[in-house]
Amino acid sequence: MNRFEFKGRIKTILYIGMIVGIISLAIQYFVVADELNSQFWSDVLLNNTFFLGLSLMALFAPVSFYYCMGGMVHCFQKTSRSI
Repeated sequence: MNRFEFKGRIKTILYIGMIVGIISLAIQYFVVADELNSQFWSDVLLNNTFFLGLSLMALFAPVSFYYCMGGMVHCFQKTSRSI
């Protein structure tokens, strides 16, 4: 099985993006804060919902291909047995 690995420049760019995101969340939590930090928690909730939806959509394609392939193999086996 093939493994997908991040290399060199792409890994550096992704780490920089993560660090910028964490720093901006920290700034929003400590500097632009009201009593309940409502904007911070709404942003975190929105990001979690967005990435959950993105991962579920990405998971849908391989699962649907797997089940469709199973149905196609089943149809071919039934056809070959009936002949």
